[in-house]
Amino acid sequence: MTVHATRRRYAAFTLVELLVVIAIIGVLIALLLPAVQQAREAARRIQCNNNLKQLGLALHNYHDTFLVFPPGKIGTTFPDTYTAATANRRLGWTAFIYPFIEQDNVYQQFVPYMNGDLQIGSPATWPASETRIPALNCPSDPASSKSIGFNSSGAERERAYHSYAGCMGSTGTMIGSDNSGSQLNGMFYSASKTRMRDLTDGTSNTAMVGEIRLAEADGSQSGDSGDDWRGYTFNMAAPNNWFSTRNPPNTATADQLGRCRQDFDDMPCVKVSVSNDNMYLHARSMHPGGALTCLADGSVRFIPETIHTETFQFLGSRNDGQVLGEF
Repeated sequence: MTVHATRRRYAAFTLVELLVVIAIIGVLIALLLPAVQQAREAARRIQCNNNLKQLGLALHNYHDTFLVFPPGKIGTTFPDTYTAATANRRLGWTAFIYPFIEQDNVYQQFVPYMNGDLQIGSPATWPASETRIPALNCPSDPASSKSIGFNSSGAERERAYHSYAGCMGSTGTMIGSDNSGSQLNGMFYSASKTRMRDLTDGTSNTAMVGEIRLAEADGSQSGDSGDDWRGYTFNMAAPNNWFSTRNPPNTATADQLGRCRQDFDDMPCVKVSVSNDNMYLHARSMHPGGALTCLADGSVRFIPETIHTETFQFLGSRNDGQVLGEF
């Protein structure tokens, strides 16, 4: 009996086959990556929406407690409009609602300075003023973790910045020849004492809080030239933490502020004089197509970039008596 040995041949990938497989995997990854990014953005937008809902609830709770919404800003400003204790200079509205967003431990660290019991001039130097509150930042904004700014001499200073701004109305700070920011038609302005009854346009027709974008400070510029005040509430020398509805969200029209970086094409800003010029911030976000806004009734709406300018302006006013268009 003759036994024939069987030779096995092992097949191997050719170079061409290997390249084809790699190409297919690359195509699949290219198709999958945008879907993953969209899913992540959807999750971030839901979180941002929830943050604004919580802010709306906090503001309503504040109103229920004090029968008034917190002031847009107290203390000396652009220029002086309020003659409270010197410790109460340039403090924005968000600091007042810390106890209503489960941040009472932070709040209690600087409340003696708010009350004037301890005299330190600028809130920028108060204890806990640099504490970042995640609920006050939009996770879609790449600068949401921003924590550094510059003082007037150009030295670094740790600070807290917020992505959500109170609505100042449909104008800038300049009303006629008055640049004090105390005659605005929105819910928040200098030394404001807005009550629910003042919202004669209706709470569902009045913007309360909306998104703004933050800009990292640039230490390569001399002095404080690389500083950016957008979102800074503990030194309101300008409408740092208010937004205007004078133009739709993500407008190409530049913001105007006392300190801001001017090298961002997608969030332009022009430096102006705090004492003499008109100042405003626009609603901006990283969510494609628009920005989230919490209305005075506590509901959160996504305001598209395509909203009619006049409609958005009417939405920013608390009492203009105008009928809103579709949005």
